[in-house]
Amino acid sequence: MPILAKRCKNSGQFPAVRQAEHYDSRMPRFRVVPALRMSKRHLSSCNDETDNPKYSSNMRTSGSAIERRLFWREFSILFCTGTIADLILLAISGPPTTPVAMFLFVKDNLRRPVALGFAAAESAIELTLFIGLGLLAAHAVGSGAPILEKWLRGEPIRPHLRSVFVPALVVGVLIGLWVVVPNLPIFHPNRQSTIDEAEKILNSPAGAKIDEFLNRTSGPGLTTSELALLDVCDVIQGELAARLFLLSGIVWILAKATRTAPDAGSRTLVWTSIFLAIAVGATLNLAWQHIFHRLMMDALGGIWLPSDPFWMIVTRPLLKIVPAGVALGWLYMRRGLESAIIASLIASAAGYAATTFAIERLY
Repeated sequence: MPILAKRCKNSGQFPAVRQAEHYDSRMPRFRVVPALRMSKRHLSSCNDETDNPKYSSNMRTSGSAIERRLFWREFSILFCTGTIADLILLAISGPPTTPVAMFLFVKDNLRRPVALGFAAAESAIELTLFIGLGLLAAHAVGSGAPILEKWLRGEPIRPHLRSVFVPALVVGVLIGLWVVVPNLPIFHPNRQSTIDEAEKILNSPAGAKIDEFLNRTSGPGLTTSELALLDVCDVIQGELAARLFLLSGIVWILAKATRTAPDAGSRTLVWTSIFLAIAVGATLNLAWQHIFHRLMMDALGGIWLPSDPFWMIVTRPLLKIVPAGVALGWLYMRRGLESAIIASLIASAAGYAATTFAIERLY
């Protein structure tokens, strides 16, 4: 039974290939036709169609449209996750948690509903910038959220879960154990004297003003489960800002400035970006602590609470920020956003357990 090769017109495919394997009624099995009766002229015409610049342009346009849809789906999922985390923080913590809203809340004595409205707007703007720009930079440098992206493409994710979870577990436990170091007595030489001095001030006539300020800015007491939920929300916010946005953005900027391909495995580029991200994050953290401390002192009307020397106040947070930033930055660049989030969650739980255990025995 001969097979007639159909002429390829505009499809760019070989319809005759679909007839190359067929069932012969005289033989109870499939057999492959030894040769397709397609002339060189037909083969050449089909190849010419696939090599056509217009055909290639259409394929690229179709591919970019698919990537845009995947980008917006990924953006929507991460944005919704971040929004839920922000809403939980606002509902449980009491006072606003975002920098601008907290600044206005303490400095201008805003009412809590107004301050929370500022915090919600600030969070929405931050999430849009962090996730949108972060995903653009991450995709450009070959990082991001690989498990989420595979799931959105319909690819199997179970084979990749082990490579994400195991490194996250190791890194998380190590970071959690390291958190004990900044709480050692050597970094708190004035702990007892500071506590005694603070108790004297609280029992003085100025104590009522301090109690009023603390009650207004600290919110209600939280249960253990609420504290754990706040830690989860803080981790999600922190990783979206520090890893997806800040680290990916720095890698992209350095890659453009040095004309280096970040997906080629440039260790110098990656590690330089990690340490720059740590420097930026630590600077912002210390600056905010200083600003809030001044706001608190101004709100208390000149009442100065006892504190440690400046170098010690700076050293303690750096002992937490730098090792965690190195480990989580490396994990993010190697395993992706999901692995960094899991490691940070494990570190939070392990750090709480280790610090509680250590403090009970050291003090």
